[in-house]
Amino acid sequence: MWFDECKDDEHAHEIRRVVEFQGSSRLKGMTFEIRKNGKQSVWLSKEVYDGLCAYWKCNKFKEKSALSKTNRASPLEVGSSAHCGGSIPHSEHRRRLAEELKREPMIDESFARTRSRKKYQSFVDEKSEEAYEQYKKILSKIQSSTKGEGTQCD
Repeated sequence: MWFDECKDDEHAHEIRRVVEFQGSSRLKGMTFEIRKNGKQSVWLSKEVYDGLCAYWKCNKFKEKSALSKTNRASPLEVGSSAHCGGSIPHSEHRRRLAEELKREPMIDESFARTRSRKKYQSFVDEKSEEAYEQYKKILSKIQSSTKGEGTQCD
């Protein structure tokens, strides 16, 4: 395959990762269009199309699809995503937060940063707020139960 031509290249792994990610994303979009329109595409064989149609009609797919739709829904109408970091990767948000705090941010700080709306100073949805509060409770419980315990080794 064409990819083998750059297998010795120092960037080959990253190139392959990007190509596979983009290809996967594009294929997902194309199969979505086929399912939405209900028409077989010229690039898809009849056997594969029939198999996809059968899968899309089965309960397993319908349940998974319904669950995914529910998970994407947002009660605050902020879009289909439960975070508000936009197209910026979480690693970049974390780096910026570290720069701002002048230290490495804790996981809860990163979580709150990417799931809070600055305008309203609130979480984008109840699920995010509940997860944050639950994490803080567990962390507090662990910290209080380990206070006074030494770090001696036997």
